Amino acid sequence: MQTTLLSLSFQEISEEDRMIIDFHPQAFPDTVAAKAIPALAKEGNVKAHTEGIQEHLNRILGQNGERLPR
Repeated sequence: MQTTLLSLSFQEISEEDRMIIDFHPQAFPDTVAAKAIPALAKEGNVKAHTEGIQEHLNRILGQNGERLPR
């Protein structure tokens, strides 16, 4: 898929070229996050951008005036 497809509407992209990408944060209990986040990053071969705990996620969301529900 070429970047020029980004300017096309969803209907203009053939069904076989469509892709659903799911972006969502993970938040674990503090005791679990210390092991889970490095393991997930290693397994997915990606860099973790959060600490994986609710407090850190709320700090990030707070920069935009948002917060996780309690």
